[in-house]
Amino acid sequence: MYDFSRVTTWVHGVLVSWYISVRDVVLKVGVIFGIFLIILWLSSFVYGTFYYVYMPDLAYTIPVHLQIRADCEKEEGLCSFPSANMSFSRPSNSLALMPGQSYRVYIELDMPESYVNRRLGMFMALIEFYTKYGEIVKSSSRSAMLHYKSQLQRKLQTLVYSPLLLLNSAEEKQLQRVELFANYQEDPYKPAHGAYIEIQSKRIEIYSACLYIHAQFTGLRHLLYNYPIVCAVCGILFNMLYLSMIALLSWYQLFYRQEPQPVVVQVDFDSPTSLELRRAATQERLARERGFSVSAELQFLEAAAPERSPASVQELGAVADEASQEEAAAVMFHLSDEDTMVGGTGTEDTMVGGAGIEERPARSDGESTLRHRDMHID
Repeated sequence: MYDFSRVTTWVHGVLVSWYISVRDVVLKVGVIFGIFLIILWLSSFVYGTFYYVYMPDLAYTIPVHLQIRADCEKEEGLCSFPSANMSFSRPSNSLALMPGQSYRVYIELDMPESYVNRRLGMFMALIEFYTKYGEIVKSSSRSAMLHYKSQLQRKLQTLVYSPLLLLNSAEEKQLQRVELFANYQEDPYKPAHGAYIEIQSKRIEIYSACLYIHAQFTGLRHLLYNYPIVCAVCGILFNMLYLSMIALLSWYQLFYRQEPQPVVVQVDFDSPTSLELRRAATQERLARERGFSVSAELQFLEAAAPERSPASVQELGAVADEASQEEAAAVMFHLSDEDTMVGGTGTEDTMVGGAGIEERPARSDGESTLRHRDMHID
């Protein structure tokens, strides 16, 4: 009969391997998706924080409540100029201008087209910004007047808008906008704490007044304000790229970085050093030259003093041998000085018992031998 145990075992193995593979794939996809969500959230948070800190408010609208004196007895006109003193520290008039940012400041007057205002002509509007100590930091005054309308135009306009005027849906008035600052910049050392506004006319009639402060964006602020979606996508993508690079480098440092292998330096203490090699070469050279030097000395002495006895000749040979040994010692002393101490020009330095440095004049090669030679010849 056919054995089905092998088939079931094979099927079980295939299913287990397939399950493990799918589980690993799902786990990797989940981890990658989770990291992607975290990076996306961090990128959006960083961009939002940057936008909130970097971008100032577009406009400030502050109502102006004009005050006048009413303690005089005048049939026509006002007792004083309409004026208003506004403090920016109040919650209703809170103002936080960004230093270095340009602002456009203007006041808007709601004026009726009355007989008095038509005959008013030109008038002046004054504004003064002051600090919390009362110091005036900037001031400006501008002239203004109602727009002229002929009598025929006024009648036709009244006739056309009469239904709306009867229903109180329209009014016979003009909004007079007076620009006070075209490029106002806040002083970071003396910020404005309030403003004083004055309309310099005693015959003017005003429904209401309002102060407007508009920011004039340039450069990056202009792009962020006029193209917010494009700038947001570009900013978030840039932050995601930067954070992804940091995450990949951190992953590599944690899991794939190899420990540095220690550098092993083998030092053979039995091998001769350069000083020992130089000493051995010097001794070998002196040993080769010693025979020639002694024989030359003996021949010179025999030629110079032929009447001397054999004992004197042997004594002279011993002296020459001693001179050769002293010359070899002098050469070895020079080599030792070159490897241990640094001497000046024309001098040699040597250590005396490790306690100090003794300087002595340099001797040329063979000076000791010639000195002994002259002494014995004499």
